Amino acid sequence: MYFLTNLLKKIGKWLLIFPLFVFSYLLAAWIFASLPVNQAQPKGDITLFLVSNGVHTDVVMPLKNEIFDWTSVVNPTDAITDDANVAYVGLGWGERNFYLYTPEWKDLSVSNALGALSGLNRTLIHITYYAFEPKEDDYIVKFSVTSAQYQRLTKSLSESFNQENGKTILLKGIHYQSNDAFYEAKGRYHLFNTCNTWLNNRLVESGLKGVYWTPFSSPLLDLYR
Repeated sequence: MYFLTNLLKKIGKWLLIFPLFVFSYLLAAWIFASLPVNQAQPKGDITLFLVSNGVHTDVVMPLKNEIFDWTSVVNPTDAITDDANVAYVGLGWGERNFYLYTPEWKDLSVSNALGALSGLNRTLIHITYYAFEPKEDDYIVKFSVTSAQYQRLTKSLSESFNQENGKTILLKGIHYQSNDAFYEAKGRYHLFNTCNTWLNNRLVESGLKGVYWTPFSSPLLDLYR
């Protein structure tokens, strides 16, 4: 009887603590996402894009220009469709199992969600190859950067790949669509370092606009819109 009473008390405590934690997390996300960083920006001449599915955000960049050649890091032939007309590359970062086993929200499982948020995981970089410039809409935002900013950004992003013998590590045969590929990445994904947090940090450290902290995509899109 004592065991049951004690167990019920613990369950009751957790039922109170969990909603409080969720509320505190969302409140912190709202407060810190309201604090912009690097708001004053010089006029740039290199066009980039933020592309979101409403949850996850990629940055889309030229495949090659005078500042950086992404084919020195990744190869469009890693995609199913070997398109010689690839002009842009989209890059996103995320938790390995979440990427591999949750291509859509209907595929989400409790174990994958908990594993992703725990920090006890590995991460991947998802690359999408584009033949054309993305068209702006509610989830695609166009912006410009200077050569110096782009140099810092591409350095930060390219150094986020895990390498073996000086080469990025492709996950062979793993694709969402015919124009994408996955690569092993550095870093740990967790509740306070989501895919959007990671991208926000890469933007800020490159001298681009960002926010103090956000686990969500919408603050980034709103900031650049």
